[in-house]
Amino acid sequence: MTVTATAPTTTVRTQKRTLLDFEGWEAAELLALLDTTDVMAQVLTRTIKKVPALQGFTVATLFFEDSTRTRLSFERAARAQSADTLSFAAGGSSL
Repeated sequence: MTVTATAPTTTVRTQKRTLLDFEGWEAAELLALLDTTDVMAQVLTRTIKKVPALQGFTVATLFFEDSTRTRLSFERAARAQSADTLSFAAGGSSL
């Protein structure tokens, strides 16, 4: 069985920085968010769970305090979008 994710039908640029509070969101912004979640849900059903959004880009992470779970979560998210990752931990460095 082949499942193909389609791009969201609604494209809206937003400057929202949190998903904890939807107060002040326009209807178009909410619809665009829901369209995007539908596409990402389809990606999770694939054998290879990656999207090419950051293909060809490198995401660098810099942590001043050791936080393995956070670092791994950020790296995993970047790789899920096909990015290369570069990690730097200041705790083990001579910064």
